Amino acid sequence: MNKNLYFIVLVIVAGSFLINIFVDNDSISTIINIIALIVLVAVAIYLWITLGRKSSK
Repeated sequence: MNKNLYFIVLVIVAGSFLINIFVDNDSISTIINIIALIVLVAVAIYLWITLGRKSSK
């Protein structure tokens, strides 16, 4: 996996975790989790498409 892409995914997961620790408001925490989930799904779909093309038999 590309190092930049790995770093972005790591920052998203770690950032979501840290925000959940320090934010007491449940609605803000939920919004941050939904945004992080959408970004992670988009990255997963991008990787699935790009890595699927490279591994053709």
